[in-house]
Amino acid sequence: MPHGSNLTEEELACFSELFSPSSLLKRNSQDPVTVITEIPSGLASIMGRSRLTLWVELGHYKLWFTVSVGKDELGQFSASLGIPEILDVRGCERCWRLTEVDNIEVYDRQRRQEVTVLSLSSSGIALQIASEAVARRLMHRREIQLKLPGAEPMTLGFEPLRVEKGIMAARISTLGKDKDTLRRFLFQQHRSKYAYLYRNLGFPEFEGS
Repeated sequence: MPHGSNLTEEELACFSELFSPSSLLKRNSQDPVTVITEIPSGLASIMGRSRLTLWVELGHYKLWFTVSVGKDELGQFSASLGIPEILDVRGCERCWRLTEVDNIEVYDRQRRQEVTVLSLSSSGIALQIASEAVARRLMHRREIQLKLPGAEPMTLGFEPLRVEKGIMAARISTLGKDKDTLRRFLFQQHRSKYAYLYRNLGFPEFEGS
């Protein structure tokens, strides 16, 4: 929502219900929820064109949700949450990186597996490159075929940042449905890995889930 704009009384009532103690999103004083009407500049390129966001603090992580407000068949306002972006707030804030990536497969266009994923976030990826020839090819094509568990293969676009000692660091440029699939996978992995942080939270259904 543009800076300086206000929510209507109906929209405020919708959020009051969504985040009431009896709602599906339960929280306590250690798990504050904040609703804002602007996306932080550092997340704008990752989260797209959402008008509203909210964040939940879990330990040293922040979960940023996009929020969509609409009307149901009866004309009542309802809000739905997008898949969250997870930030690690230790030191400088950055997207949480998954390093347990043994079940992620990567191929080039010829279905040859000449690279290995070392770490993955919704904003970047680190790859172990088999050879200098493979590195040059990836630098030119700037895309790989990524296969996440339980999902169809996707074409992952990226912008190379550096290549050192056989390791390429790159910024992910993929948007749209594939980006949502990646974010959903990372959220599921984070929720599984840090289940104790989610113990007191129950999330409503996400858009596209």
